[in-house]
Amino acid sequence: MDLSQILSNWLPQAIVSVFSSLAEAGAEVQARVKPLVAVVNAPETEIEHARNGGLLLTLSDHVVLLVDTAEELPNLPDNCVMVQRPYTSDTLTRALVTLDAARC
Repeated sequence: MDLSQILSNWLPQAIVSVFSSLAEAGAEVQARVKPLVAVVNAPETEIEHARNGGLLLTLSDHVVLLVDTAEELPNLPDNCVMVQRPYTSDTLTRALVTLDAARC
């Protein structure tokens, strides 16, 4: 499923960055302007480390964490939402709507 296409339905003019890991996302964001949406393949251990180090707050105003299990991680910042694989375009869109509502 093409993440850029799904996300363009949510916000057509957005530049979306998709990363294979939180480490890659952090390095890219430090080197460039913060993306409107960061979609990150994120194992639970990597999420814990990124949350504790504050990386999740600096990646983007909208961070979608793609995870293998639906276990809730406590104390995720308001700019983050987890989406379990496999996901659909509707699932991803609902996650982005949830993020928008949480930021208001």
